[in-house]
Amino acid sequence: PWRLYVPVEVSILAEVAVARRDLLRGDVLSQGDLRLAERDLGRVSSGYVRDTGELVGRRLRGQIRAGKVVSRRVTEVIPVVKTGQRVEFLAGSSGVDVRTTVTALSDGRPGDRIRVRNNKTARILQGIVRASGAVEAGP
Repeated sequence: PWRLYVPVEVSILAEVAVARRDLLRGDVLSQGDLRLAERDLGRVSSGYVRDTGELVGRRLRGQIRAGKVVSRRVTEVIPVVKTGQRVEFLAGSSGVDVRTTVTALSDGRPGDRIRVRNNKTARILQGIVRASGAVEAGP
């Protein structure tokens, strides 16, 4: 019996986010910095993004050349709370909300748990950073 071996290469193509121009470390991405381009997913590192909107507002950790794939791994969320910043601390239970001004003891991105100091009592508290920059008492 005859056997025939035929080498094949399978490609899965999809549109992913790429840099529209050369981008520098520290740049905050805008919609104008990105475009969608078709790439072979087998040759693209993990973390690729298929919607450029997911990257808008994130900061680059390194330089990216025009036309190169921009992944989540090469970007970071910008902290909305900075060390020493005065922010609102929200706490509540059973329908009673308490708000007070506190000082952040570290930088924080939305969802991060950080320590804060109550400006009136000097007591150290922990809370979760919200997108607005406020810190909410957490579990």
